[in-house]
Amino acid sequence: MSILLLKDNVGLNGTHEETIYMCENDDYYVPFKYILYKNLDINIKTNIDYFINKYPKYNIVIDSRMVKTITYISNIVNDILIYSINNNEIISLTNFVMDKIGSSTILHVSECVSILNLFVFINYYCNNKPSWNCDIALKSIFHIPFLPNTLYIPSICEYINSYNNQNKIIMKANYININELIKIQDNIQPFKANVNDILYSLKYLNSQSNYILF
Repeated sequence: MSILLLKDNVGLNGTHEETIYMCENDDYYVPFKYILYKNLDINIKTNIDYFINKYPKYNIVIDSRMVKTITYISNIVNDILIYSINNNEIISLTNFVMDKIGSSTILHVSECVSILNLFVFINYYCNNKPSWNCDIALKSIFHIPFLPNTLYIPSICEYINSYNNQNKIIMKANYININELIKIQDNIQPFKANVNDILYSLKYLNSQSNYILF
């Protein structure tokens, strides 16, 4: 099934008779009847392919711990249903993002996706170095041009620079192929690089294009 056909069905999640529950571990009580889909959160491509195939015929609820899967799928559709294991209830993407990033600011859907992309980039790919700061993150993503399935490089650089109060890159920084590492694939892994290497690589990519495509 193509992404185009999937978008023709946007808005139908929650209207079907049967429900699929996507999770990494089914170790919490879920108070509704469901068909279990169990896979690792790092297997992005397999999870997206499954979601796209099942979306037109089933309600799909995703475990709130599958942050990476939710993030990548949110760039395709945004009527995602998420089961919050903290509150034992089904929540929207907007509520999930505000809870996850620690924000009380009301965000538009595109801003939710942008900041969720940034959250996974910092929290997962960068191993939370620099650590997550909601106020800095919100400042860096407001009023940026949004394109789905992308990371806007200037906002990431602004976040890292603001947090570390640094704008200079050491001369011996090593380039890492961020484009390849964050693209949609299975078994995604954190960067094996320090902050200087990441910032150096981002600035090089930014000289070619403002966006990194998943």
